[in-house]
Amino acid sequence: MNVGAIALLALAADTAPDGSGDLGRTLAENWYLIALLAAVAGVALLLILYLVKYLRLAVNLFLDTPLP
Repeated sequence: MNVGAIALLALAADTAPDGSGDLGRTLAENWYLIALLAAVAGVALLLILYLVKYLRLAVNLFLDTPLP
């Protein structure tokens, strides 16, 4: 699990209305934090895939030989 996920889960745990830190109830109440985490992770994954794709293309053009 990455640092961002741990930070968001810790934030969700610390924002229980009664201060109890009940993680299960808090995650259900703060569903938007989980949705935000999923969206950020999805965008980050797509960005990494595009960067890898275009980095391979740039290396292929620079070397003028295809990489396996």
